[in-house]
Amino acid sequence: FGGTMLDPLYVAWVRDVLGSGPEIYALLLTAHSVAGIAGSLALGNWGARFAPRVLVGWTSFVAGAALIVKFDVPRLELAFALSLLGGATSVVSSVAIETLVQRTVREDFRGRVFAALGASGALFSLSGAVIGGAAAGVVGVTAMLNVAAGLVMVAGVVVLRALRSGEDAIDGRFATAGSD
Repeated sequence: FGGTMLDPLYVAWVRDVLGSGPEIYALLLTAHSVAGIAGSLALGNWGARFAPRVLVGWTSFVAGAALIVKFDVPRLELAFALSLLGGATSVVSSVAIETLVQRTVREDFRGRVFAALGASGALFSLSGAVIGGAAAGVVGVTAMLNVAAGLVMVAGVVVLRALRSGEDAIDGRFATAGSD
């Protein structure tokens, strides 16, 4: 929800706050994408050292904090640097979520869980984009970007607190939740 609030507002932030045009917007997205590729390579090499919930929680928290700095300190150099960080954290978090589901949900429920995650994710994405865009007209683009970034941080904290231990998930406590 918070992550997709960023999407429609990012263009306005680049234009209105950074005072830049489509070329800078494209370069920022390219930096984000290149860092995402690098993040996936790093995750392939070192990801197994960390529990998926740790990767999801901390990368979400770090991404949200970086976004707040990025939007509140509108300097082009900083925006590029934090776009690199954001690209890496978004890939690591996405892959870790998939890994968490694969490790914690019983095989006979996995398809349904992935379908529910996909459907609810699409609904929250659409809602976040619509609400974020509408609210930015009232409170301003930077304020809504801060709300979105804050929601990303909160999501990270929730994952870290709610899924206290990767071992809990692996030994089956989460795998059988809701199947009784």
